Amino acid sequence: MNILFVNYTYPIPTSGGTERVIDNLSRYFREVGISSHVLFFEGEKGKNSSIVNSLNFTDLNSLDEIKEYIISNNIKIIIIFKKYLDKRILNVLRQKDCKIIYSLRYSIDDSRLKNVTIINNNHLRKSFTWKLKKCFAGLYIKYVEYVDKKKISLISNYSDSVVLLSSRIIDDFIIKYKV
Repeated sequence: MNILFVNYTYPIPTSGGTERVIDNLSRYFREVGISSHVLFFEGEKGKNSSIVNSLNFTDLNSLDEIKEYIISNNIKIIIIFKKYLDKRILNVLRQKDCKIIYSLRYSIDDSRLKNVTIINNNHLRKSFTWKLKKCFAGLYIKYVEYVDKKKISLISNYSDSVVLLSSRIIDDFIIKYKV
């Protein structure tokens, strides 16, 4: 049995929390005889990672590349760490005989929504984008919530299991994303 992690970037253990988690899981899986792979979208394959096999996917017109990678590497479990994933990619992942686990490592109340109007950096305050966000903060927050809800609901509904940060947010997650 082999596992495919789906992450935004290649999981270099020193580059962030998610990357460290993927690297630690990969090390453990290797000890018990399971091969770990990663499908990533941005950046390059890094060094000092426990993951040997990877696919840097950059072209939505070549979805067969993902399908072929899953088949040729005998992938049975796919763990999605990427917050958003294109529906076409989800359709390819769902077609294969794999279990899909969605790991949502974010709070239900995304902190960037709370900080829209509390930016104190003088450089940012001069930017046109900041001024627009400041003027239309309420509308911007509604837009971000709508996009988050739509995209997270999509991945959740394609998944066999969803893993959240804490058991305390399960009820809020179910209500907010209607899963």
